[in-house]
Amino acid sequence: MRRSCVVSPVAILENAVMAKRGLSEAAKKRVKAGRLLLAGKGCAEVALAVGVARQTVYTWKKLLDEGGIDALRE
Repeated sequence: MRRSCVVSPVAILENAVMAKRGLSEAAKKRVKAGRLLLAGKGCAEVALAVGVARQTVYTWKKLLDEGGIDALRE
């Protein structure tokens, strides 16, 4: 089955910002997870998408809820 992939302008801009800032691979994973969480994805789904444990995503979600997407960049 073939899946189409639609990339939003926001995601493109976010990727450009991450590249310019020189974020670490770990920070890129956190930001990607944050974007997925903000899009309404569940923690288990996000964990599978970025390749981390579910508990890690819950930790990142707490950071996201408290400090926004910028908290995940640090």
